[in-house]
Amino acid sequence: MESWRPGRKVFEGPGSRSPILHVVLLVFACGVIETLTQTPPRGSGVPSASLDPSIRPQDDLFHHANAQWQRAVPLPDDRVSYSASVELVDLVEHRIRAIVDDLVAQPASRRGPEARQIVDLYRSIADPAPVERLGLAPVRADLDRIHGIEDAGDLAAVAGYLSSVAAGGPFEAVVGMTEGVAPAPVVRVEPGGTLLPDRAYYLSAEPAMVEIRADYARYLARLFVAAGAHDADAAIDARAVVDLEIRLAAAQWPGAGSPASGGQPLAVTVSRLDRDFPGFDWRAWARPQGLDRAASLVLAQPSFFRAFAKTMAATPIRTTRAWLLGRFLTAMASYLPRAFADARFEFFGTRLTGQVAPRPHWKRGVSLVSEFLGDAVGRRYVARHFPASSRARVEAIVSQVLAASREAVRDAAWMPPATKTASVRRLSTIATRIGYPERWREYSGFEVRPDDLVGNIRRARAFENQNQMARHRESRDPRGWLITAQTVNAYYSPAPHEVVLPAGILQPPYFDPDADEAVNFGAIGAVVGHEVGHVIDVTAFQGAAATLVRQFNAFEALPGVPVNGALTLAENLSDLSGLAIAHLAYRRSLQGRQAPVVDGLTGDQRFFLGWARMWRSQSRAAFVRYTIGTSPHAPPQFRANGPLSHVDAFYEAFGVVPGDRLYRAPDDRVRLWGRPARVTQSPTPSVVTTGVTVHDRVR
Repeated sequence: MESWRPGRKVFEGPGSRSPILHVVLLVFACGVIETLTQTPPRGSGVPSASLDPSIRPQDDLFHHANAQWQRAVPLPDDRVSYSASVELVDLVEHRIRAIVDDLVAQPASRRGPEARQIVDLYRSIADPAPVERLGLAPVRADLDRIHGIEDAGDLAAVAGYLSSVAAGGPFEAVVGMTEGVAPAPVVRVEPGGTLLPDRAYYLSAEPAMVEIRADYARYLARLFVAAGAHDADAAIDARAVVDLEIRLAAAQWPGAGSPASGGQPLAVTVSRLDRDFPGFDWRAWARPQGLDRAASLVLAQPSFFRAFAKTMAATPIRTTRAWLLGRFLTAMASYLPRAFADARFEFFGTRLTGQVAPRPHWKRGVSLVSEFLGDAVGRRYVARHFPASSRARVEAIVSQVLAASREAVRDAAWMPPATKTASVRRLSTIATRIGYPERWREYSGFEVRPDDLVGNIRRARAFENQNQMARHRESRDPRGWLITAQTVNAYYSPAPHEVVLPAGILQPPYFDPDADEAVNFGAIGAVVGHEVGHVIDVTAFQGAAATLVRQFNAFEALPGVPVNGALTLAENLSDLSGLAIAHLAYRRSLQGRQAPVVDGLTGDQRFFLGWARMWRSQSRAAFVRYTIGTSPHAPPQFRANGPLSHVDAFYEAFGVVPGDRLYRAPDDRVRLWGRPARVTQSPTPSVVTTGVTVHDRVR
């Protein structure tokens, strides 16, 4: 079977969906280069008041550029972390709210079908009164379905149904694309069945983890009581569910895909699942999702699914019934009365991440319409907030980054000739999507009612599931992009071989239309360069890997909480590669001219400050602990400062010398591009990827 990879996201953040267009960017178009070189004078994009003079850039560029922002911008109560990207998410949410408010203000007779869908979906969640009044009535049929489970066949069928409506099914199904001459969608099934962040929460004997498991059992019991169970029965069932999830967690392994972590991904038919993974009725599970019609499924970690089936067969039906009930109520809690929403927030929000307050209803409404009517909202967002001039400038920056990356590969003395040729070929054919898709998705067939929140959620998820399965059955994706135009994110998708930069992220500090281009190369240029690093696969060079693993292992996210250099290696390498490529592209864009000094800053100083400013962030300690063992991204301050110590131009820009905290001896610097590197090629490159899910994670 051809290799498979899902879409890759640069920043963790709002979710994603899918599609794929095949257009090749012509990077040497003269008009594009003129956009960069013939522009009126602009500001630096780095206000002097934003810099902290008490912190030397040679010691800590991240805090030199961002400490003032950290002091001025409090961490909102409804956030567990706040960063440049989350700040933009808030801005986008306010803009979408204005769009929705304008539609609400229109006479109903003037609203077209799409506008009516937006207004009705927003109204169904923005007012909590009907939710309280209806109680559990909207989900009674689903509760009856779960309570009616009597045997293994019922269990599998209900689990499959809950997966089909993204309401607590045990696994994530990921629609990805094969790479090869004729890319095609495949369905990849990921291990699951647990709600806590990772297996350490279940298996660790540390007192803090033991107490979290006890609190998790209390949370489940609270849900069961709110759903009508007696206190004693709820407590018994909750403890049994936690014990079941401990067994499932023991079958999960980190780093899925290696032989030591459960085996290589395995393509199987549903019939083979029933034959070779006995104990669970796989066909009954697959049928509600339409997966029984798939030619094959790819199991991300075969050993887990074999253990899962055996565990299900050995577990009493009462326990597996309670297990699915807990997953369902957790998945739906935000759309149910406050007893459920509060329980979920107090455990998964406050207890696990330190979040102080839940999100207000209007933000939940904006998120809902942006998730389920994303292109309908995105079309209106782009018309208001993303001018053609911004698109043209970003296209020009991307063109320079891709051209610089090809030149860097050609000049890389350590890269074998065949690898150079293949890399240049791939870089020459990569497509870029800037701002918004060429074709917007339609939502005819999605029924929305203003007084039926749960029904809207159920119909929206079924509509999305049908769309995802259409991807599997067709040779191309029927939608435009993996994410919406208003999403504050970016990604590279290997199978269609494209980089996507939505309008949502093309705002300061990632892209500033009023700033000199240096700061934009340091920010959005480095974002594109990061993705180019994935195209070239810089993870193949083990000398660089060893250096970066040691460097990041030495960082502490919190006192006594180290960064995992191995877990974050792929992203750290791409950060370093992206920064170096972006700087080469910036120098290339100057066409031999001296960069002007703007607001007292040289071109290179503006470039590196643009890099540092886009990483501005602050997080609650509990959230850092929550993510440090599972996220492939290092904390932002280390993503900002870590690569700088390897880039010679940073030393020149700020006069970094021995004794400065960011100084690294020349022989200890990893130079992927710009001059011969000291690294050696690995025969078995390994890439950490992130997927695009068909269904929402329960947690």
